[in-house]
Amino acid sequence: MPEALLDDQERERLRARLVVRYAGVHGPERVREVIAEVYRGFAGARVHTYVPVLAERAVREILDAEARTRTVRLPRRAAEETLAGAGMSIKDGPGGSATQCGEVPDDRSGLPAA
Repeated sequence: MPEALLDDQERERLRARLVVRYAGVHGPERVREVIAEVYRGFAGARVHTYVPVLAERAVREILDAEARTRTVRLPRRAAEETLAGAGMSIKDGPGGSATQCGEVPDDRSGLPAA
């Protein structure tokens, strides 16, 4: 098993650290999945000395990237009100699902300063 590159206690400490770090962003199961996925990638490594450090870094990079690209779902009315304040609107896709936002007006009047 690729996770044998870390003993059980060390792997549990890594999981516990990352579950605390990503609480409210990623659930414990997702943290466990990413750890397993990363360690599978190191399974063929001939030198294991730095695998724990490299693996933890890789896991954090994956979880951070997922957190940055996380989709926020709002009820339609709240989304419409939020976008209207920025001069934008929702464009419906097939089946009435919102797929994208409208264009920002050229003059950007009424938009908060960046």
